[in-house]
Amino acid sequence: MFSLRSMSFKAAILIAMAASVASAQINPANQINWPTGATGCFYQPGTNTCNTATGGTAAHGVVLPLSPNGVAASPSGLYQTAPYSYTIAACSFTTTTSDAATALVLNVTFNGTSILSGSSATIAAATSAGTVTSLTLGSSLTVTAGQNFELIVTSGTSSWTGAVSCHS
Repeated sequence: MFSLRSMSFKAAILIAMAASVASAQINPANQINWPTGATGCFYQPGTNTCNTATGGTAAHGVVLPLSPNGVAASPSGLYQTAPYSYTIAACSFTTTTSDAATALVLNVTFNGTSILSGSSATIAAATSAGTVTSLTLGSSLTVTAGQNFELIVTSGTSSWTGAVSCHS
């Protein structure tokens, strides 16, 4: 039916590969803009834990990874652009690695303006991997598709890694 050199065989292999990639599960630990699925999952950075917004409604959000680490930088990574419109009600930082002696001080901006209460948040030195620290927002935030988020590190070291997630 198919020879290894035939165009039909090559086309069948390409279609099979595309189908397997399209149906593959996305590992949320490697994502930057987290997808929301049919169940309204919003994945906490570095985990496979599905979170939903209060009341079980679909959650939307943006994730800002420390890129490449917690050395002071503005910005600390790429801008993240909101793919759709939603409201942000909470932000948190998930620690992957920390510095034993130096705290991490960060800020999250939306279109150039800080969204954190007090314009920064401090994550304590020696925070355990996997710790999720809530960040205090100035107020809830209405996001329109195409608007930009940015993570700024004002103090830290290269030992820090992790990500900020802001969601409904």
